[in-house]
Amino acid sequence: MQLTGIRKYLTFLKMYRLRYRFPLPFLLYASRLARYEKLVKIKDKIVFSSFVPPYPSKAFDRFIASAGKKIPTSVYISVTNKCRYDCWHCSSRYRTDKELTTEEITKMIKDFQDMGVSVFGFTGGEPLLRQDIPEIIRLVDDRSSTVLFTSGDAFTAEKAKELKGAGLFSVVVSLDHFKEEMHDFLRGRKGAFETAVDAIEISKKHGFYTVISMVVTKQLLDSIFDFLGFAEKMKVDEVRILEPVPCGRLIKEKIMLSDEDREKLIDVHKIANRSSKYPRVSVFPYIESKHMIGCTAGIDHLYIDAAGNVCPCDFTPLSFGNIKTESIKTILERMHTYFDRPREKCFMAEHYQEIAKEFDDKLPLSVEKSIEICRRCKPSGSTDFYKKLLS
Repeated sequence: MQLTGIRKYLTFLKMYRLRYRFPLPFLLYASRLARYEKLVKIKDKIVFSSFVPPYPSKAFDRFIASAGKKIPTSVYISVTNKCRYDCWHCSSRYRTDKELTTEEITKMIKDFQDMGVSVFGFTGGEPLLRQDIPEIIRLVDDRSSTVLFTSGDAFTAEKAKELKGAGLFSVVVSLDHFKEEMHDFLRGRKGAFETAVDAIEISKKHGFYTVISMVVTKQLLDSIFDFLGFAEKMKVDEVRILEPVPCGRLIKEKIMLSDEDREKLIDVHKIANRSSKYPRVSVFPYIESKHMIGCTAGIDHLYIDAAGNVCPCDFTPLSFGNIKTESIKTILERMHTYFDRPREKCFMAEHYQEIAKEFDDKLPLSVEKSIEICRRCKPSGSTDFYKKLLS
């Protein structure tokens, strides 16, 4: 159920009650931003977005408590690079086939939870091709919320029941087009559309917070509201809209959207979230803009690839160490030397050409090359959101 209008603002007041003490300028600023957001109620939980733990929960309390601190609030873990698709924008291309053991993942999750992480995302490759994925999700206790990213491949009703029992909260299904033939083409596999649609239906039936994640193409920009209308018919809770990023398979490609295209997507975020005709929408170019949260890669967010390399995010193929050889604390201290505050723009959007120059058919780049690039790439200014939060 969508919460809009006065119900939305009353819920905000309840969520940010007195024990969440924020500076007054920040609260006033956040209330203005709330005009373009939509809350979703799922059973007894309220969800601000798929980036935030559901309210009320211990995970939500931890998320709020970490605001403004150099604590990763979300960590996405690639549990495998195995995948039966051939997606046009695959960010895992050129990464090693090595995988962390269950024991290594167990220790990593414990260390991150003790540090204060409130959201764990499990991705790949296709994470459902790893047989112990329910066991891995079960490792996360109620201090954190869990999200699974999938193409839908191997997501059966039986698997959904098993994952629900393991404590999984949200399922994010990749769907790049509302036309079957186009999605199959973009994903490089016949039947991919039907698989994704089936996964969405299974996810909804089993009570998961269900999200569609799509990477927008220039061709789809003009029919984006048709896509959102299709998503609403499927009764999904949220749609994530990402722009293509030159990493992985696209590392040598010039596929970034223009500033004009980004402005169109920002308008989509604002229009859709003020209408009951569409699901909640999370547009990355809006969230990562200087007027919103900005790019928090390497600060609030981390990505651990299947081999254990610690990167700022899923789409920034820079490594600052490996959990198999160094402690997370040591790796984060190294990363925070260069990622010390949110940026006004996606790091890759600004500096992808520097990374492409150093690319040698293997990702992520080595720690030495990653540091060298960061020394050359001056950070953009801090965002309005964090300026108000820390005032």
